[in-house]
Amino acid sequence: MNKQKIGYITANLTDKEKKEIINWAKMIQDKDLYVISKNGKTDGGNVTDDLHLTLFYGFNETLINKDDIEDFVYNINLKNIEIEKVGVFFPMDQEYKVLYLSVKDEGGSIKKYHEGLKKFPHFVEFQKFEYVPHITIAFVKKDFNTSRITYNGPQFLRVKKITYHSKSKD
Repeated sequence: MNKQKIGYITANLTDKEKKEIINWAKMIQDKDLYVISKNGKTDGGNVTDDLHLTLFYGFNETLINKDDIEDFVYNINLKNIEIEKVGVFFPMDQEYKVLYLSVKDEGGSIKKYHEGLKKFPHFVEFQKFEYVPHITIAFVKKDFNTSRITYNGPQFLRVKKITYHSKSKD
């Protein structure tokens, strides 16, 4: 099987605000989390240990020029983000829901950054759905009742750093 080298860009939050969100997320009970073991590795569950806003996922690292992307990232002016609400989405053909914090994008600047990043070589299969700015909190079971979730964490979050990441995917 051929491994894809995939790049992605995240807006990382300050440690103080991450801790506050992590404390809020503790209200989600373990029995409600969707956890699976794949290739000896646990996947899913509570993912607050890696809180971030993904600006773009799916760069084709065999074709991109990292210097050009670094120049683009350097010019991203995203200092603060505002939480709008708690939401869920249902990935197709999956046995779970993704619980997330919806990020307000007044003026559409976050989506504009996302669209600008699409100009770099990327895998189109990662761009087939509309981009919705959000911070993933947990993978929960399909029957998880989101109406009992009230967000009372920080409303405004400061962006500490914009970071380019790389990973391999089968």
